[in-house]
Amino acid sequence: MSIVKLSKSNLIGLEWTIKPKEIPEFIFESAKLESDLIWNSEYTNKNSLSGLSRTKENLYRDCLLGKLGEYFLMSVFDYIDDTEKYHDLISPTGIRTEVKTFRDINPKQYKIDKLISKLKKRKSDRNNWFKSTEVIIILYDRNTSIFKIHGVYDI
Repeated sequence: MSIVKLSKSNLIGLEWTIKPKEIPEFIFESAKLESDLIWNSEYTNKNSLSGLSRTKENLYRDCLLGKLGEYFLMSVFDYIDDTEKYHDLISPTGIRTEVKTFRDINPKQYKIDKLISKLKKRKSDRNNWFKSTEVIIILYDRNTSIFKIHGVYDI
């Protein structure tokens, strides 16, 4: 893929699909590693974005969806992996970016606002462990396998 000049406006509304055979093996491995890390940690919340409890398999599928969004951003917009624990990506301009993928193609705005509020609270944690300053919300349609960038928000 060719690198596209990055701006928030050219991210929002962007749609793509990826076929299972096009997914590099390292994406599956990365999702497995992340889901195991979350599952085995006593400090992480095992629930989905909507607050529902998840099985280990649900957690893996959610991590895989997130990793697919991250892979797209890295492939097309030159983001790089943020190697700090529990962080996602760093933009080409150095912005630490959290990526959240919803399985809901029409999420209610209050759900997105609630997620952004949670992320902002992480930033004010007394241990100062969360360093991302932007979140990219990606929607995934299970029926069509289409991913769509819903929005880019400051946190």
